[in-house]
Amino acid sequence: MYKFTRIIALIILSLMAFVFGSWGAKIVQLEEIRVEKVAGRTRVVLINTEPVDYTCFNLESPPRLIINFVDDNVYSRKNERIVVNKGVVEEIRCRYKQKGEKATPRLDYIVLQLNQPSSFQVKREKNSIIIDLKPVLSNTRVRKVAAKSPNSIKRKEKRIGDLEDCLRIAIDNSKTLKIAQEEVRLAELKVREATRGLFPSVAAKVDRTDGIIKALDERGFPDPEGVDAGFRETEFGLQIGQSLYQGGKFKSTLDQANVKLEMAEKKYEKTEQDLIFDVKKAYYNLVSSQANVYEQEKLLRQAESILEEAKKKHRLKLITKEELLNVQSQHNQVRYQKISEEKDCSLALLTLKQLLNLDEPVSVEVDTELDFQDLGISLENCLEVAGEHNLDLSISKLSMKFAEFGKKIARSDQKFKIDLTGFYGRGGGAYKTEELKLSHSWYAGIKVSKTLGGSTISSGYTSDQTNPKLGQTSRTESNTGSVTLSLFDNLKNLSQEKEADIEYEKAVNEVKKTEKKMESEVKESYFNYEKSLIQIEAISKEIEFRKEQEKIAREKGKLNLVRNSEVLAAEINLTSARTSYNEALAYYHVALASLNKAIGIEKYK
Repeated sequence: MYKFTRIIALIILSLMAFVFGSWGAKIVQLEEIRVEKVAGRTRVVLINTEPVDYTCFNLESPPRLIINFVDDNVYSRKNERIVVNKGVVEEIRCRYKQKGEKATPRLDYIVLQLNQPSSFQVKREKNSIIIDLKPVLSNTRVRKVAAKSPNSIKRKEKRIGDLEDCLRIAIDNSKTLKIAQEEVRLAELKVREATRGLFPSVAAKVDRTDGIIKALDERGFPDPEGVDAGFRETEFGLQIGQSLYQGGKFKSTLDQANVKLEMAEKKYEKTEQDLIFDVKKAYYNLVSSQANVYEQEKLLRQAESILEEAKKKHRLKLITKEELLNVQSQHNQVRYQKISEEKDCSLALLTLKQLLNLDEPVSVEVDTELDFQDLGISLENCLEVAGEHNLDLSISKLSMKFAEFGKKIARSDQKFKIDLTGFYGRGGGAYKTEELKLSHSWYAGIKVSKTLGGSTISSGYTSDQTNPKLGQTSRTESNTGSVTLSLFDNLKNLSQEKEADIEYEKAVNEVKKTEKKMESEVKESYFNYEKSLIQIEAISKEIEFRKEQEKIAREKGKLNLVRNSEVLAAEINLTSARTSYNEALAYYHVALASLNKAIGIEKYK
């Protein structure tokens, strides 16, 4: 009977506290935050205009102390980040519930960022909250000294804050992009090489001969009594060659080289586009993960508060041990979920850092709030734009064009070829005892050839005029004509022509496959975009429902009309809906990035 009376009295007192608190709750202002060192401890003093209810608890990795305000009537205009560096407190972070509003922001909780694990004692004096922090004796002191070594001070971390920074750094440091750029330069050299084939070949030629004419006897043996005569011959001039007609081979080679250059440029754009998509995907996943970590930290604070309340009720024998164990189990699940989200966030950060490819230490401090908008995108328009700008499709079409020129080059070997050659210069010969006299010399020739199956027939005509040779006193002029049939000297041309036909058919088939793949990718990205909008809408409604459910459970909890486990379950359901919303926002932005990649241009943002 006594126990029942106590329960009824507690319910009545709770109802009275709720009513009077709702009608007469005073607005509390956080006026000042002091940090000072007192007798080997670090003291943090929160000075308020009125007394406030609070809970405190420690978090590890990194060490932090959380001061959570139970009521919603604490307001402050303190900066969100206050650098302290006094005692064990590095900085103080104030988290608000009404960030960005013109009215005085309402405090949610305060985080004391510590430089090493510390124990704490909290007490209240009038309107102030006093927290005394004392370092825990452990190996952390050794690590603290090591952190202040000269090497670590010199290696300052590079800070990256937004997506544009990430994209710029990733593009600048990408090894794959540098290789693609070198392929573009190689293709440019190939174009110069093919252009050179259209012009005449010119070579400067210099010949010099020094020799001795041996004296021989009647038998043809060296005559010891004879006199050897030394001589010298020289000739120099320009040798010129020009192909008048090669069946269109040189022009097709130049066209093919230009297509190869365009392909290299498109492949560079494709490589850059793939990198941009990967960075965006990693960045949005990191933003979502960090937002989820924040939600789980907030839920953990609420779970700590509810668990402490459940422990007090159990000590007063107001709840059963089963209920306490249930709350403890829920608390453990929340703690595990928070750790899991932190690991996911670390992996997302690692993925982004790998894409940035930086040698020096880098700190990614994301300060982005994801949002969404129904852009009114139509599938037909996406497919139409992709048909013009999709890089995979453009590259496959250029490959088909490249193979088509390859066919023309292979077939040009079956056509007539006409080549001109010529030389003009001066030369002469004389004994060393005589004066060397130089005279003009030249020759010009034309050659016509035609491939017949695997054989080649060719005809040539040459006209020349030579300078007097050694022992001669007159010039020599001659005209020479020739016809040659080379049997089976060009069998490889037949296989080359067949190979070119096969490569062209493969390229045509590849274009058809790429068109189907492009259409599939555009549709998949578009449907993912539509699905993300549906998910966001559905989860938004669920959040509204969970908020109302949590609000009712919290108010009933204050009146002891529901168990603590039910209140905590409502909080867990609300946080789960919020984390799902963050993931849906990231999915929306990744879907847009994927759609831009599929159509080939940055059209939707």
